Amino acid sequence: MDVVAIVGTGPAGLAAAKELASRPDLFQVLLIDRNKKPGRKLLATGNGKCNLSNLDIRPEKYHGDIDAVFDWVNQFKAEPYFQDLGLCLRAKGNLLYPYSEQAQSVLDCFWNDLKEKGVIYMPERTIVDFQVNKGRYVLIDDKNQHIYADHLVLAGGGKASRQLGSDGSLLELVKNKGVLVSKLYPSLVQLKTKPAYKQLKGTRVHGTFFLYRDQQLVTGCKGEVLFTEDGVSGIAALELSSYLSHEPGVKQEIELNLADELEVSQLRSYFQKWQHQTHCLDGLLAKKIASILEDPPITSAKTLISRVCHWRLEVIGTRGFDFAQVTSGGILLQELDAYLMLKRFPGVYACGEILNVDGDCGGYNLHFAWASGQRVGRRILQTCEMADEESVS
Repeated sequence: MDVVAIVGTGPAGLAAAKELASRPDLFQVLLIDRNKKPGRKLLATGNGKCNLSNLDIRPEKYHGDIDAVFDWVNQFKAEPYFQDLGLCLRAKGNLLYPYSEQAQSVLDCFWNDLKEKGVIYMPERTIVDFQVNKGRYVLIDDKNQHIYADHLVLAGGGKASRQLGSDGSLLELVKNKGVLVSKLYPSLVQLKTKPAYKQLKGTRVHGTFFLYRDQQLVTGCKGEVLFTEDGVSGIAALELSSYLSHEPGVKQEIELNLADELEVSQLRSYFQKWQHQTHCLDGLLAKKIASILEDPPITSAKTLISRVCHWRLEVIGTRGFDFAQVTSGGILLQELDAYLMLKRFPGVYACGEILNVDGDCGGYNLHFAWASGQRVGRRILQTCEMADEESVS
């Protein structure tokens, strides 16, 4: 019986374990995690609601090495996959959620299945190295304890949300072993802006928001922005953060259109009717927003349209990895074969956020994690089933 050690109990690790646990006669599956309890990052996704996939998977929703893997990412179908686990789903537009809208339901369905099939959980074990010994892998943890395995799956995430257990240490480990890893950046993260409006902290606005780089439009999205003490957050701001350039000397701005559902003619008419009021935006925008955009006073329809529809804030940075939902960057796909096995280390696989693929808001990152974990698990299963058949014959 082969031993498979899976480092990380996030979505990718759970998906890999699900495939392997289907053959307890072939495998002993070890799930290793630095946390006391499994699935901490999964439980935090979508503010605990867990937007686990999207019904409209497109390559332009991903960044990094997606072209090399998109075909099988797109072939993964979340609905039958989770129904097989006993998880009821609900769709909100293209966004797919557990019917309970609780991430705990997703984790429970996985965990019930894995425990029933004999998967062993090894908590509070931080892997700091792995070595080859007589054709097997020896994993060494931070207490210098050794774990022996025939196959190794690296599913410990990237560098985002360190407080949930992913600090980038696995990426440093493989990098030190000669595996090429791209530069890492925080993504789906709050933006720091200049100016920042502390008085707007906690204020939410709806509209259409754009990212400009050196005055050139990069992308835009409709949604919600939440003002913070040093910039902006909210789903729209997080999505724009995926498209930031990290090159020095680049000027980047976000543009807020807070009247995206009104025609220019309507705004002109509005100004004509209410221009004599001291606070002419009170009937259009929230009081705190209006007071900022009315300083200095609005004296023409053109000025009103400019401030309400083209309000620009310079992006001067992000809140960093501790506040990021996902890591941009990771193990380059050129380091892996078609089944996500490291070319330098036969029998060692990588899946999920540790790879150089990240997605926009909307379930794309979780979809990739499930799909990549499933692919790794199926490959190990297929390899061992073939070896078992050959030994019998």
